[in-house]
Amino acid sequence: MEIQLFFILIYIVTCFGQDSGTCSGNRCGECITSGTQCAWCYDESYINKTRCGTVTQLQNLGCRNVTTGPVSSIQFLRNISLNDGATGEAVQLYPQKVKIRLRPHETFKWFIKYKLAKNFPVDIYFLTDPSYTMRFLRDALANLAGDLATAIRNLTNDYRFGFGTTMDKVTLPFTHTTAAALQDPCGNPDLNCDPPHDFIHRYSFSNNTNSFVATVGATKLTANYDAPEGGFDGLMQVLVCTDRIGWRSKSRRLLLYATDSDFHFAGDGRLAGIVKPNDGQCHLDNTGRYTHGLLQDYPSVGQLIKTTRDNNINLIFAITSASKALYEQLSQLIPEATTSELSSDSRNILDIIKTNYENIRRSVELRYYPVPNDISIEFHTTCGGFYRVSQKTARCENITEKGESEIEFEVDIKSLLNSCPKDPSQRSQTFVISPVGLQEQIEIEVEYICECDCQKPENAEINSPRCNNGTGDFECGICHCHDGWSGDTCDCDERMTEEEACGSLDKKDNTTIKICNDLENSRCMCGKCVCPEGYTGDYCECYNAGCGYYNNEICGGTSRGVCQCGECKCEPGYTGDVCGCPVSTESCERVMDGNVTICSGNGDCVCGVCKCHGNYRECKAFQQGLLTKEECDKQCTHTTVADNLDDKSPNVTSCRFPDATGCFIIFTYEFDSNARVSIVVKKEKESCPIPANVALLGGSIAGAIFLVALLLLIIWKILTTCYDSMEYARYKREIDNPDFSKNENPIFKPPVTKFDNPMCDVNIAEKDKMEI
Repeated sequence: MEIQLFFILIYIVTCFGQDSGTCSGNRCGECITSGTQCAWCYDESYINKTRCGTVTQLQNLGCRNVTTGPVSSIQFLRNISLNDGATGEAVQLYPQKVKIRLRPHETFKWFIKYKLAKNFPVDIYFLTDPSYTMRFLRDALANLAGDLATAIRNLTNDYRFGFGTTMDKVTLPFTHTTAAALQDPCGNPDLNCDPPHDFIHRYSFSNNTNSFVATVGATKLTANYDAPEGGFDGLMQVLVCTDRIGWRSKSRRLLLYATDSDFHFAGDGRLAGIVKPNDGQCHLDNTGRYTHGLLQDYPSVGQLIKTTRDNNINLIFAITSASKALYEQLSQLIPEATTSELSSDSRNILDIIKTNYENIRRSVELRYYPVPNDISIEFHTTCGGFYRVSQKTARCENITEKGESEIEFEVDIKSLLNSCPKDPSQRSQTFVISPVGLQEQIEIEVEYICECDCQKPENAEINSPRCNNGTGDFECGICHCHDGWSGDTCDCDERMTEEEACGSLDKKDNTTIKICNDLENSRCMCGKCVCPEGYTGDYCECYNAGCGYYNNEICGGTSRGVCQCGECKCEPGYTGDVCGCPVSTESCERVMDGNVTICSGNGDCVCGVCKCHGNYRECKAFQQGLLTKEECDKQCTHTTVADNLDDKSPNVTSCRFPDATGCFIIFTYEFDSNARVSIVVKKEKESCPIPANVALLGGSIAGAIFLVALLLLIIWKILTTCYDSMEYARYKREIDNPDFSKNENPIFKPPVTKFDNPMCDVNIAEKDKMEI
């Protein structure tokens, strides 16, 4: 039961992980390349912010149109069928050129076919050591050339032979350079030796066996001085001089080097003062002689390895027993190189060629070069049925041209990229797959899939009117903005810098640029300042919290006014600091005796409210104000004084106003049926200001100053006491430990100079010995 639960948990986690990939991207191409499960919503009516996610995620969010983008694919650009060469050109590898569109993160599988062609072209070049000890090889090649041609003809009808000789650099200590030695390097006129040479290409590729035999037979012997020989110079020239040697662009290339001596390699040239490294280039004159033997050093082993691989040449070392072990080590370093033992009479040269050629034909190994960036490649094959199951290998052996179906290699190309390169020029790369030792190859171009089909110009609206009248392209359901524009509809202008769009000079120093007034939580977006709450203005320079409130709304609400830079800007019909005053006097108007009066003629209409004249009230109730007693008695007959006011009646209006002393006078008024007013004033004033107690205020201030001074004095005393204690303690330590008495003046020199006689302590016996 526990095991079942464990596997169920694994399944749930796996499914959840596949469905909840970290998909991201603002465009369809960026999204689908961010993960193998990622998709894009191109539904125009989709209202959610996130358009990139897995298919399930987007569908759950309400997207009706989801695309996972183009899938990886292959296009065959050259696919000539396999052909054994009986009619037409021999073709062993299929296809020859492909283009693969690959998505990041993905692995794409495709197949290569190989079939051995009976009449595939072969070029065999014989590079020999023309020393006296190798004279039998020259004779064997001349005598057995016909048999060699017959043996090769049984394997292919399209063959050619080439021939050259290589000895050593013509300089000491490698070769004698006296006049006699240069004339007769063998030291025996009867041998009729040629002057010494480094390398001579003597016979370009041809299938004319008689001509080949004649050239080999006419080649004379020569000699050098030291034991090793300069065969590497000859090998390099045969490898790189493709046109001069005659290597065909499509053939199986074999280079046989026969010698009985060890070899010189890079660095040995310094013995003759030749320090310039070998450049790996062709340097043959019109006669086929190597011209740079005394100008540059021998090639290195690494150069031979690279050049052999680059030119797909199979090296065969035919070596006598004395040096065979050394060349076997060398052949292990060079791809597809082999070493065979050459008999003392060299008559087994035919078997060496035939055996090695058959072995080369019976195997195939695929390689790719150059190594592509961010791509891994694996090969799998059953080797035409030799394996029961597919093996992870790029090599097959025991291949024949009879009764075998073609060999199929599965090629797994995996992208190691997490996203597409930003630079479009880096979104494609090329490499080749080629059988080792063969010129046949498959050219492969890998192009990363970085866009969805809906992004292509033919499917998108370029300079769409839906994107701010042309500042963007409408693609995959959204606007993709041009450079300098952003936003859902590309209406955000970002062509200016923040300083240009949202910067203003500091009013204090007039030199410092402040972005959006340098306010916290402010930001420059779309070329405009986005201000924090309470601030407005192009540069957030206006603080709106300074505006007053009316009816619990700033500036009385939008119907009355708006706050601009700390001041209320009132709408028509309203006035005042907070737009609380209506211009109209309608609320203050009253009809009396058939006439419209303002505040019954006894006040002013202020902010829609009557402000009553107070003279007649003050004089009657409190004997104060501007009216004299006579004027008061005459004008205030309608005014009475009471302890309490009746303000509950619907016809009674209650009022209050401040007098000259700051107290508030409370009164009511009402009109009778004859429109006569009666006023009742409350006997007691309200909210009168309390006079300040000057003595108490002065005493409080003085006391506070005294307490602060006392506190500072106490702190100073504590600090000085602590400092005196530390100084006394340091003084005691110095008294108890008087180190100063032990010190010496560094510039003091004693007046006495002491010299020691080295002989004063020597005893007499030792002195006698020294004298003797």
